[in-house]
Amino acid sequence: MALVQAVSDKRCISCNRWHGRRRPGVEPDTVEVASAAVRGVCIEGPWHRSLRGVRSACGQWLRWAALADRSADGQ
Repeated sequence: MALVQAVSDKRCISCNRWHGRRRPGVEPDTVEVASAAVRGVCIEGPWHRSLRGVRSACGQWLRWAALADRSADGQ
């Protein structure tokens, strides 16, 4: 079952440093993955080269570049 998460949660799924399979959600400011079990590698963040889950978080979150032109509030 697909997982949709809000960008405002600032989790790995919506971070530009996270390299896992995902796509922008249908609703603005959301990201979708196949399931909560999807994992991706953190690149250039505090977890550099570590495999991270979609719901993981850290203090160096950066909005995913693919969402830049889809923001409803301009963030």
